[in-house]
Amino acid sequence: MDVVFSNAKSDIDQLLNELRIHVLSSAQIYPYSFDLSLFGIAEPQANTGDGSRTLWKSFLDSLLQNRNDIAHGSTSINSLSDTELIEFRNKVLVLEYSLIMILCHKSRSIP
Repeated sequence: MDVVFSNAKSDIDQLLNELRIHVLSSAQIYPYSFDLSLFGIAEPQANTGDGSRTLWKSFLDSLLQNRNDIAHGSTSINSLSDTELIEFRNKVLVLEYSLIMILCHKSRSIP
């Protein structure tokens, strides 16, 4: 999933399309049949609380900081270009699809 941070637009677009297709096809019938390993998603572990920063955590912090600066009036100018906004949107979509896959995968173990 860290291919998202390579800044290669074609790689991100391809990953986004593959995730979308996998989510739509795997969620048609319950119990869901998501294969997390296809996208390099490890089985979610309990939070270890070690405070380590991942690329995803840094990305979300940056995104929320930009949003908060605009929403709270710290800045009145959105300094992001159209291309950067589209890139942010696509990264958020990858994160959303990944979370959907993890949640649906975990739902199989609910009695």
